[in-house]
Amino acid sequence: MGKKKSETQLMQSYSVLFENVKKDTVLAAELAEYGYNAAAIAQGEALYNNFVQKYDTNKTETAQETTAYALFSNAFETTAAIYKTDRKKA
Repeated sequence: MGKKKSETQLMQSYSVLFENVKKDTVLAAELAEYGYNAAAIAQGEALYNNFVQKYDTNKTETAQETTAYALFSNAFETTAAIYKTDRKKA
């Protein structure tokens, strides 16, 4: 069993595939023999572009969530420390 590829490696592989099909007419002809004509390739590329867009959005949102949680966590710890000292005073 081979090594599992990461998401970015798979994305790059698919990107190279679509670029090669556009540039290489021999490859396009070979794929057409298996039912992957220009329309099927265009549909696949549209799906790929949609995937890349959603993947980038997900990565951005995940980074924003991580940052927001780190800020919340710091604020919570500060508030908890203040509460602890005020609670001892009471």
